[in-house]
Amino acid sequence: MRCLICYDIAESRRLQRVGRYMQQHARALQRSIFLFEDNDAAFECCLEGLRQRIDHQEDDVRIYVIGMLSQLTTTGIPLNPEGVWINGPSPEN
Repeated sequence: MRCLICYDIAESRRLQRVGRYMQQHARALQRSIFLFEDNDAAFECCLEGLRQRIDHQEDDVRIYVIGMLSQLTTTGIPLNPEGVWINGPSPEN
């Protein structure tokens, strides 16, 4: 499963707690936007952990499922430092 997990957490302490949790389960694209790439069971585990850490009356979590063939286009600061490949072969292969 591949998806974007985005959140808006109302309280700063909870925001930090959710951020630390997400860094253990997905790849940070921006401060509150993460790319999750794993199997369905791992996704359910990640989602349950999020549910336990947010305030359901104040916080907003959005999950966008994206296909494995979806392309990512960026501009500005690169997603990965030059020469570092997180997932898959380098483009020279």
